[in-house]
Amino acid sequence: MTSERFSRQSFLGEEGQVAIERCAVGIVGLGGGGSHIVQQLAHVGFLDYVIYDGDHVDESNLNRLVIATEADVGVARPKVDAARERILDVRREARVEAFTCRWQERPEPLRRCDLVFGCVDSFAERQELEAACRRFLVPLIDIGMDLHQAGDEPPVMGGQVILSMPGGPCMFCL
Repeated sequence: MTSERFSRQSFLGEEGQVAIERCAVGIVGLGGGGSHIVQQLAHVGFLDYVIYDGDHVDESNLNRLVIATEADVGVARPKVDAARERILDVRREARVEAFTCRWQERPEPLRRCDLVFGCVDSFAERQELEAACRRFLVPLIDIGMDLHQAGDEPPVMGGQVILSMPGGPCMFCL
């Protein structure tokens, strides 16, 4: 293992950790789902990131962002800046390419990713991201969560995780 830090990941083997550290990972959307993913990827040992989010930290999303603090709300800090800081707090040698925009405005950096996590809010944006990842021949892991309430019934939370592999079924087919 590369260090004691990752000794609990020994089931991956020495080469597994090396592969993680060499993998370029994209995260599109740094809200409730994406902020958790980016933090956990840093803890697992990923070192090369391409991150996107055009939004800033505000009071209404602070309860879901593990990368942000109340101080970030006061200065309307971009989510990508909060994510970059969290990644570097965990892995100071990480490389973070951050874009404070919608991914559609700068899709080219996704081409170099070995894996992309889609953490976006709408079905239309999910479809666009999947189409781009398939064009770039990059696997996409899409995460989604929703809260439904019908009438006086208690709210029900649901979610999904979908792996979309180039050459395999698309998210719509799944």
